[in-house]
Amino acid sequence: FNVLNEKVQKIIHQMLIKAAENTKAKPGSIEQKVGDFYYSGMDEKAINDLGIDPLKPEFARIDAIQSLEDLQKEIAHLHEIGVDAFFGFGSMQDFKNSEEMIAAAMQGGLGLPDRDYYLKDDPKFKLIRDAYVKHIAAMFVLLGDKPTEANKAAQVVMSIETRLAKASMSQVAQRDPHAIYHMMDIAQLNKTTPDFSWNQYLAARGQAQVKYLNLAMPEFFKAFNSELKSVSLNDWKTYLRWHLIDAFASYLSEPFVKQNFQMMVALTGTEKILPRWKRVVNTENGALGFAIGKLYVEQYFSPKEREQVLEIIKNIRTVLREDISTLAWMSDETRKQALKKLDLMEERVGYPSKWWDYSSLEVNRGPYVLNVIRANQFLVKRDLHKIGRPIDRSEWGMTPQTINAYYDPSMNNLNLPAGILQPPFFDPKAPAAVNYGSIGFVIGHEMTH
Repeated sequence: FNVLNEKVQKIIHQMLIKAAENTKAKPGSIEQKVGDFYYSGMDEKAINDLGIDPLKPEFARIDAIQSLEDLQKEIAHLHEIGVDAFFGFGSMQDFKNSEEMIAAAMQGGLGLPDRDYYLKDDPKFKLIRDAYVKHIAAMFVLLGDKPTEANKAAQVVMSIETRLAKASMSQVAQRDPHAIYHMMDIAQLNKTTPDFSWNQYLAARGQAQVKYLNLAMPEFFKAFNSELKSVSLNDWKTYLRWHLIDAFASYLSEPFVKQNFQMMVALTGTEKILPRWKRVVNTENGALGFAIGKLYVEQYFSPKEREQVLEIIKNIRTVLREDISTLAWMSDETRKQALKKLDLMEERVGYPSKWWDYSSLEVNRGPYVLNVIRANQFLVKRDLHKIGRPIDRSEWGMTPQTINAYYDPSMNNLNLPAGILQPPFFDPKAPAAVNYGSIGFVIGHEMTH
């Protein structure tokens, strides 16, 4: 997997270089957008010259907060641009009606990976907490704060996040779908958080039509409401300033990138920062993944190869059906359901049947961080557009260039992106036995989930 990841990353790198060099690409085309995004990310001189300037309007919005109502409006705005402040909000497949997408609000607002990093007494977590507070202070200094002010601000952030962490559900508790499914109408939501207006928040997110949503972690939101009342506006501004810079530091000038990486070292033990081109490719894969995927399959995955893989799936399905039909240990009812699942399973090979429409996303050769923000806005808006609509069964959970495969139990489909359909997993020129022993193994594994 690592070898193929490196190979595909280098292929995409060359594709993006070529796109960036094509200054005559049609404005608004996929080629123009992926080329300009890459160009802006690689223009290190422009990024360093600009420093924090591209984010100054965002910091000014936070500084202008004068009331709880202003704070709530800013929360909605930060969510729109991809900043995880206070909580998360988006669409999800309804656990009780798998054909419908609903709105959901989840716990969030932490700068460290989860609650354990704030609450556990293990030496490892204590070291990370110390490093995190120093990191926050260092970032505030880069933003222009005096060291003494920055240290105080870091303690404010850590205090707020620790209280949010205490109110958060553990990852283990979240594995129970019943524990994170609490449908509420607007009146119930406002009763749960009387100091936070869901009407105002939903309207600000363009979701005024939403009449109910899944408040996944009610106890967290009760604690969030208590924090709204007890924390001063100045401290909330400090918290929001932190989450804004934390979200976008890696797309800014070198001092911010270096400081951001220092925290990654503390968290993961990573010793060396990736070359800029790899970081930009990774970011662009997240921002324009299916646009890049379309270009990738046009050049590196043929319809003939797709048909070969579909034939392998068909034959494995036939043999698996025979096996299930003759298993002595399986009850008749279980056999009936297993065969039904197998017969209804959809196979999806290479790429989606319907490509994403990126026409509404503006990408240019201006500040890199602003391209990232606009991409975030595009992805967030696309996600929210699903709320209240039937589930789109053509959607893929992985981009075509991904080196992986997956089975989606909620949709009963098998997915093989084009990225994995190359040697050693699949070779269109290899004998059939080789492909059945390689990609056939992957297909069988996913089918039997």
